[in-house]
Amino acid sequence: MTITANDVKVRGIKVIKEAIEDGLPHAVTERGKPAFYAISVEDYAEFQEWRLDKAIREAEAEYTAGNHRTITDIDAYVDGLVDDKD
Repeated sequence: MTITANDVKVRGIKVIKEAIEDGLPHAVTERGKPAFYAISVEDYAEFQEWRLDKAIREAEAEYTAGNHRTITDIDAYVDGLVDDKD
């Protein structure tokens, strides 16, 4: 189901609630093009958890591959970050 911006304007939040009852994301379109996706709070939380798990797996893989360094002097490290901004 696609939800148009006009549907939201006319029917309000009710049209979104009805759409997400099936547990699927639904595009909200403006001028015929997807502008947003409507999903339930539960599905959003699950998606955020998936993103965090993915980031952890990627970081672990990078660490295992040796793509890391140990910071022994935090002040020097921070100074380097500040210098990089200039």
